[in-house]
Amino acid sequence: MNFLKLILIGIVVVFLAFTSMALVGVAISLLRSLFWLAVIGLGAVILWKMFGPQGAKQVEDVEPQDKLQNNELTLEEYKRKLEAQLKDRSRG
Repeated sequence: MNFLKLILIGIVVVFLAFTSMALVGVAISLLRSLFWLAVIGLGAVILWKMFGPQGAKQVEDVEPQDKLQNNELTLEEYKRKLEAQLKDRSRG
Protein backbone atom coordinates (compact mmCIF):
# COMPACT_ATOMS: atom_id res chain seq x y z
CA MET A 1 0.00 0.00 0.00
CA ASN A 2 2.83 2.39 0.82
CA PHE A 3 4.46 1.53 -2.49
CA LEU A 4 1.25 2.43 -4.34
CA LYS A 5 1.05 5.75 -2.48
CA LEU A 6 4.66 6.56 -3.45
CA ILE A 7 3.91 5.82 -7.10
CA LEU A 8 0.79 8.04 -7.03
CA ILE A 9 2.71 10.86 -5.31
CA GLY A 10 5.45 10.53 -7.94
CA ILE A 11 2.89 10.73 -10.74
CA VAL A 12 1.32 13.85 -9.18
CA VAL A 13 4.77 15.47 -8.77
CA VAL A 14 5.66 14.76 -12.40
CA PHE A 15 2.26 16.08 -13.57
CA LEU A 16 2.70 19.27 -11.53
CA ALA A 17 6.23 19.69 -12.89
CA PHE A 18 5.01 19.39 -16.48
CA THR A 19 2.13 21.77 -15.80
CA SER A 20 4.41 24.36 -14.22
CA MET A 21 6.87 24.05 -17.12
CA ALA A 22 4.02 24.64 -19.56
CA LEU A 23 2.92 27.74 -17.61
CA VAL A 24 6.49 29.04 -17.57
CA GLY A 25 6.66 28.49 -21.34
CA VAL A 26 3.44 30.44 -21.88
CA ALA A 27 4.71 33.27 -19.66
CA ILE A 28 8.01 33.42 -21.55
CA SER A 29 6.23 33.50 -24.92
CA LEU A 30 3.97 36.32 -23.69
CA LEU A 31 6.99 38.27 -22.49
CA ARG A 32 8.73 37.72 -25.82
CA SER A 33 5.66 39.00 -27.68
CA LEU A 34 5.44 42.04 -25.40
CA PHE A 35 9.13 42.74 -25.94
CA TRP A 36 8.77 42.75 -29.72
CA LEU A 37 5.63 44.85 -29.50
CA ALA A 38 7.54 47.38 -27.36
CA VAL A 39 10.42 47.42 -29.88
CA ILE A 40 8.00 48.07 -32.74
CA GLY A 41 6.25 50.80 -30.71
CA LEU A 42 9.57 52.45 -29.86
CA GLY A 43 10.53 52.41 -33.52
CA ALA A 44 7.20 53.97 -34.45
CA VAL A 45 7.65 56.74 -31.88
CA ILE A 46 11.19 57.46 -33.10
CA LEU A 47 10.02 57.58 -36.72
CA TRP A 48 7.13 59.86 -35.74
CA LYS A 49 9.51 62.22 -33.95
CA MET A 50 11.88 62.25 -36.94
CA PHE A 51 9.39 62.48 -39.82
CA GLY A 52 6.21 63.71 -38.15
CA PRO A 53 4.82 67.21 -38.44
CA GLN A 54 7.47 69.74 -37.57
CA GLY A 55 6.82 72.86 -35.53
CA ALA A 56 3.16 72.34 -34.82
CA LYS A 57 1.63 75.65 -33.86
CA GLN A 58 0.14 75.86 -30.40
CA VAL A 59 -2.59 78.43 -30.23
CA GLU A 60 -3.03 79.93 -26.81
CA ASP A 61 -6.57 80.22 -25.62
CA VAL A 62 -7.42 83.82 -24.80
CA GLU A 63 -11.08 83.04 -24.14
CA PRO A 64 -10.88 82.44 -20.36
CA GLN A 65 -9.70 86.01 -19.76
CA ASP A 66 -12.27 87.41 -22.19
CA LYS A 67 -15.01 85.35 -20.60
CA LEU A 68 -14.01 86.56 -17.16
CA GLN A 69 -14.00 90.18 -18.33
CA ASN A 70 -17.33 89.67 -20.11
CA ASN A 71 -18.80 88.22 -16.92
CA GLU A 72 -17.56 91.18 -14.94
CA LEU A 73 -19.02 93.58 -17.48
CA THR A 74 -22.26 91.66 -17.41
CA LEU A 75 -22.27 91.82 -13.63
CA GLU A 76 -21.67 95.59 -13.73
CA GLU A 77 -24.46 96.01 -16.25
CA TYR A 78 -26.74 93.91 -14.06
CA LYS A 79 -25.92 96.04 -11.03
CA ARG A 80 -26.70 99.22 -13.00
CA LYS A 81 -30.03 97.86 -14.20
CA LEU A 82 -30.93 96.72 -10.69
CA GLU A 83 -30.04 100.12 -9.24
CA ALA A 84 -32.10 101.82 -11.96
CA GLN A 85 -35.08 99.58 -11.17
CA LEU A 86 -34.76 100.30 -7.45
CA LYS A 87 -34.64 104.04 -8.16
CA ASP A 88 -37.72 103.74 -10.39
CA ARG A 89 -39.63 101.86 -7.69
CA SER A 90 -38.66 104.32 -4.99
CA ARG A 91 -39.90 107.20 -7.20
CA GLY A 92 -43.14 105.49 -8.17
